[in-house]
Amino acid sequence: SFNARLQIAGRSAFPNVSGYVSVPAGEVNGLPFIDGSAQLSADPHGVAIQGGSVLVGTTVTQFTAVARPRENVVNLRAPRADLSDFNNFFDTGDTLDGNGSVTLAAAERGSRLTSSGAIDVRGFRYRNLPIGDTRAQWSSARNVINGTIAVGGSEGLLHAHGSIALTPARDPMRTLMRSRFDLGGNVDHLDLSLWLPALGMQSLPITGRAFGDATIHGRYPNIDVRANARVTGGTLGPLALDRAFVTLHSAGRRIVIDDAEMATPALTASASGTLGLAPNEPLDLRVHAATDRLAELVYDVAHIRVPVRGSFESTLSVGGTYRSPALTAGFDGSDVLAYGLPIASLFGEMRLERRALVLSNAGATFSHGDATLAGSLPLQLSPLRFAAPDQPISFDLDVVGLRS
Repeated sequence: SFNARLQIAGRSAFPNVSGYVSVPAGEVNGLPFIDGSAQLSADPHGVAIQGGSVLVGTTVTQFTAVARPRENVVNLRAPRADLSDFNNFFDTGDTLDGNGSVTLAAAERGSRLTSSGAIDVRGFRYRNLPIGDTRAQWSSARNVINGTIAVGGSEGLLHAHGSIALTPARDPMRTLMRSRFDLGGNVDHLDLSLWLPALGMQSLPITGRAFGDATIHGRYPNIDVRANARVTGGTLGPLALDRAFVTLHSAGRRIVIDDAEMATPALTASASGTLGLAPNEPLDLRVHAATDRLAELVYDVAHIRVPVRGSFESTLSVGGTYRSPALTAGFDGSDVLAYGLPIASLFGEMRLERRALVLSNAGATFSHGDATLAGSLPLQLSPLRFAAPDQPISFDLDVVGLRS
């Protein structure tokens, strides 16, 4: 129900209506409100609302609005908002929480769209995500959006600032692709186990606390991206992760990994190279890894016990494309004891061909004698054995001075 005291004036062909309208109680999509009121003016060209106010729970919201053929304006202000007052609007119920001020404004005049806002909410929560204290300010004019945001709490902090110069198109995605970005930001102490699933990246097998910063400048596809990140105290798949970091930048349509390192209790590794983002883009990566706890590493990854110890290093080259990668690795070992057999040193080269691991140009030095293999010997990875009978075998085996 509503109450109104209106004045009707003008001419019969062009009347105008103005006055006070109140709604003692009502609801919108299940959200109850009381004490709704506004000053209304209307004519054949449109409607304007001034001095609007409504009470939702304990939150007083003030608003104005204009709707005319070449002008649409909305302003909203809630200086002491309790976001939980608005949960009945959502089907999921307990969706929002937090307290603070919210100010929003948007206007469309002809073909120009402007907006501005300021949010200062303490303890912001969306569903089960404890986002934390949130402060944001933005404004737009002539299709350029400028803003800053600071968000965070015990699960991590985010700071970002910059501008986006929009190039409007009918398709929103095309608008983004044609727009210019000048953005910078950083994260601190971000809990990856919480935020990666929340952002739809639950398939990434990494946890821990993340720190980093990034800048983005330019227009697609010539965007200049520079970033660095590090992760501490987490996991990488089945491995405990002591630390990891990466520094990268963009070069045209490719990503350049300037430096990347990681360390687990049983493995250290570093990487560099370039990669594209499309499935048919070429890969050019180099990875170096070292371990003196190979048996522990194999068990953590594959839950297979292998009686091997010693110091091992490997350099892996990744080429090809995402759809058809080409992997080649050289390896070295020293002071090895494998299946009870002491080996002073060993070396070799491996490459991955479909599902077979091809061993070539390998050798080992024993306490008495040497053995070398020249050619190729295809092996199946799991369980480790000779590959299928139809796989070609071509190698020479030389043994010199070997005795028990």
